[in-house]
Amino acid sequence: MFTELVKTLEKNGKGIHAYRKCADRARELAMSSPDLAVSYFLLAAMAEDFVEFNERMATTTIQSNAVFERFAGNAALLEDAFGDGDPGKMLTVLNRIASELAKRGAQFT
Repeated sequence: MFTELVKTLEKNGKGIHAYRKCADRARELAMSSPDLAVSYFLLAAMAEDFVEFNERMATTTIQSNAVFERFAGNAALLEDAFGDGDPGKMLTVLNRIASELAKRGAQFT
């Protein structure tokens, strides 16, 4: 489900083009999977933040790896929460990711 997007990043080199492709795919999935739209939208926002930041300035390998680990970790959290089918767990994970995005924005340090 959500880890498909992580595979998209891995398969495409984890760079700006990979994140752009990932964001596009996440938006497509949000439109075609209304029950999972919020999750896919949040992952798309994370990927788009990387693209936007990287278009303004280059990131270091350490920063890029940290972004990838956060993205993959959040995808795994969503996969687990939605796999369990526990609405409380789903909401907790969604709120955690949304809060992280709101706090972090496009900062990759």
